Amino acid sequence: MRPAVDARFDEAAAGKITTPLEATITLRDEEWRIMLATHLDGTFYGTRAAIAPMLQRGGGVIINIASICGIEGCSGAPHYSAAKAGILGLTRATAKELITQNIRVNAIAPGYVETPLLDPLSDRMRAAQALAAPIGRLGRPEEIASVAVFLAGEDASFFVGETVSPNGGYVTT
Repeated sequence: MRPAVDARFDEAAAGKITTPLEATITLRDEEWRIMLATHLDGTFYGTRAAIAPMLQRGGGVIINIASICGIEGCSGAPHYSAAKAGILGLTRATAKELITQNIRVNAIAPGYVETPLLDPLSDRMRAAQALAAPIGRLGRPEEIASVAVFLAGEDASFFVGETVSPNGGYVTT
């Protein structure tokens, strides 16, 4: 996690940020731009770079990584939520365009997963995240990987512009 995000968690724990709105008010312009550049711009440029070689091969599969924050918005992270929501829109738009060239585009929008990204969180915060999902635990990386393997394979050949969200029931659509 980036230092600015860590500081926001500390501020929230200390009661200095009392509403999700305050994260939007205190978010620095640079943090906003970096988050969108990393996630949304990175996904766009990666997608665009993948198209030419896929066209030469006669098709392919693009799997974008979003987040449940892109589906429902996550309090305290408006920049992350906006970037991940943008990825979902980009996925749907490019899927409609590229399927005519035999390129399938889909997205995975995982919930909270046990990865180093969560390492800065306190044990109490990790437990709260786990309990927020009806399944009562964090996801495992291999659970997300298995979704990617499925989407990349022929069994998912009718999936076009879809968002698959392994999240333990945290978000249901």
